[in-house]
Amino acid sequence: MNNIINKKKNIMRSFFKKLLFAISVVMVVQANAQQTLDQSNTTFSTNTGLSPNSAAGQIFRAGITGNLTQVDFRLFSTSSAATNNFNVVIYNATATSVNTASIVSTTTFSSTAISTSPGWYSMPITTATPLIAGNYYAVVINNASTSNTLIYEYETTGSYANGTYVFNVSGFTPLSISASSDIAFRTYVTPPAPLSNVGIGTPTPNASAKLDVSSTTQGMLVPRMTAAQRTAIASPATGLMVYQTDAPAGFYFYNGAAWVPSQTVPAGGTTGQVLTKVDATDFNTQWATPLSGGARLELRATKNTTQTLVLSTSASPDLVTYESVVTTPTLGTYANNAYTVGTNGAGLYLIQTRNSMVDNATPNNTLGAYNYLEVNGSAYGSFNNIYPSFVSNVSIRSATNSAIRSGTQYMFLVFLNAGDVIRIRATGTNSSTPQALSNDGGTQLMIVKL
Repeated sequence: MNNIINKKKNIMRSFFKKLLFAISVVMVVQANAQQTLDQSNTTFSTNTGLSPNSAAGQIFRAGITGNLTQVDFRLFSTSSAATNNFNVVIYNATATSVNTASIVSTTTFSSTAISTSPGWYSMPITTATPLIAGNYYAVVINNASTSNTLIYEYETTGSYANGTYVFNVSGFTPLSISASSDIAFRTYVTPPAPLSNVGIGTPTPNASAKLDVSSTTQGMLVPRMTAAQRTAIASPATGLMVYQTDAPAGFYFYNGAAWVPSQTVPAGGTTGQVLTKVDATDFNTQWATPLSGGARLELRATKNTTQTLVLSTSASPDLVTYESVVTTPTLGTYANNAYTVGTNGAGLYLIQTRNSMVDNATPNNTLGAYNYLEVNGSAYGSFNNIYPSFVSNVSIRSATNSAIRSGTQYMFLVFLNAGDVIRIRATGTNSSTPQALSNDGGTQLMIVKL
């Protein structure tokens, strides 16, 4: 019975020993998780002495961006009782040369005991030594001892592909190259911790910004591409922004459903002008001068020739001609009996026409005209393009006979866009007798921008 109990105790002891060992391994791995082996040459077949006031090392190409925290060399000493003084210097380099005037860092090791048996010797780099992946550096041991000799191991077959062996047997600099040899070494790099924010051009990025770019001489470029390249981006993220180089050029961002242009202010404009909408298109704006005191008389034109109108039964009203421009338009243009809304003229308009009729020879024959508005070649307010009339009669007695002369006028509010073209058409009010507009100036067109 006791044997069984003791056997169980031994099994439990063995289990807990293994468990504690596993836990200790995990703790060591976690403690050193940030330090990563980067470059190494672990092939070596020979050794040589590093005499006092001499240097030896290796050019290497960094594979990780971060801080160099440890360098290992294969070393041993000629004396077990001796202590050694040496420096580990990191230089900037190329693949085939060392810039000894450009020192990245120097770490001093004083009174350091090195075993007489060959082995890997780890040297913590306590001075900040930033490395950039892809750049070349040289790690060099300078033996500063006066009497003791270090021995280092190396390989003569060029076993390390990203650099070469460097040395100086009678000083620390300059350093010679041995292209066919490589020292036995290892470098360890600690990658930078994830940054809460990044500063470019500033050591203290604003805490509210993930990226803070600071410069007084340079700008920031976002990706530039054509519209076709922009629309070819697969699954764009919401908020993605690019600069489109072809028309319409400018910044575009993806809003989660579609690419939309960033709203930009159109060029031009003068003091006192404001931005107004050109049409219903998003972001289509223009500079415009606000009306002072409310409405503005945009156009006033009158007739100075008579014009006979078609009968009231006609399906094609006559285009009314206004030959004399009394008030010249500023927001648009008037030519060929048509008013065209200008680039900055979009808005609400009041349009009024007034007619003065020529006396008819037939006594007691009432005179008058029906007025019609045409916008962009189509009847305004029409159904199936049939011209509706908007007439207000003002009756006056003819001076030459007993007929009633009707002074008709038309007045309507209409919203016009930039580029819209308006014309006035008319027919007589009589279905059998032609009637004419007078040349006495009483027939006129007025356009008021509200």
